Amino acid sequence: MDMRTRPTTARWLLVVASATFALTGCEAAEDALGDATGGATFTALYDDYFSDCATCHAPGAPGFSSTTEANLDFSSKSAAYTSITTKNASIPSGAIGSGCDGVAFVGTSSGNSLLLAVVDKDTRDAFDVSTHPDCNSGTIQDMNAYSGTQPPAGFVSDLKAWLDAGAPNN
Repeated sequence: MDMRTRPTTARWLLVVASATFALTGCEAAEDALGDATGGATFTALYDDYFSDCATCHAPGAPGFSSTTEANLDFSSKSAAYTSITTKNASIPSGAIGSGCDGVAFVGTSSGNSLLLAVVDKDTRDAFDVSTHPDCNSGTIQDMNAYSGTQPPAGFVSDLKAWLDAGAPNN
């Protein structure tokens, strides 16, 4: 085959993304490109797991209680993105995790993301925010155990990648 006409990986990615766009629309094409390049998207994270959190973390949610963290709203992808990227934890005094009241959900990296710590034991065990010494593995509630659902395979690594990429709205 002539090297000038031999398809490259980049050309194949462009062809696949273009075909996806033509068949299913722009958002699907962006997701296909994100997956092909190893980038996690918030859309995929929300669809894969975070949408399930609306059972407790949403206005009027059936699982909401007086001890539920109040600043998280997973009722829609947009509400979830806004609450986890712009707000800090608001945990009532005396509730499990109250030592984390005021801690940012996203943090500056995956290593200090309260959001990741509640779904990942390794992050929870190493969690350390100097301004909140009582927010640690002993006080961060394991939401997987609490809710009874585990994230799908690959979710934790995708969440870490998304956080380390700066938590883009994609």
